[in-house]
Amino acid sequence: MISVFSGANNDLREEDLKDIKIDNSIIMLQQEIPMDTIEYVIKTYGRNNLIITDPSPINEINDFVLSGSDYITPNEVEASKLSGMHINSREDAFKASEILYKKYQTNIIIKLGSYGSLLNNGNEIRYFKPSTVNARDTTGAGDCFNGAFAAMLTKTSDVNKVLK
Repeated sequence: MISVFSGANNDLREEDLKDIKIDNSIIMLQQEIPMDTIEYVIKTYGRNNLIITDPSPINEINDFVLSGSDYITPNEVEASKLSGMHINSREDAFKASEILYKKYQTNIIIKLGSYGSLLNNGNEIRYFKPSTVNARDTTGAGDCFNGAFAAMLTKTSDVNKVLK
């Protein structure tokens, strides 16, 4: 079960970040902090850092944020909303990734839960089979995926190897 209490996340403002220096790092964003703060992070830190944005929870769609990210990592529900098409199959996910790539011109990784993931980098679309696990609860699975993805990117820039 997911329970959300915005608390400190909702109070994070750009003035809280003014003295922070971030360079040559990976910054992960999601939409649990105010949108103007997310925009500030991309404007301020986007050039010298890799930005991974999970458009979750998908309450608001911000084209600047999504276009300003190096990777967008929606799940099927979020990719459906962003692309305007319902995803019922892997083929649908491929089509949705093409719509998203054309719109945002950035790497798209659609998380398909127990069906794996796919990457559209503008040159090719690759599907990645998931590892087999005995999941007891999938709460936070997308966050775990993004954390593992970012951690692996610190070891190699080969995204295909990271997602394998």
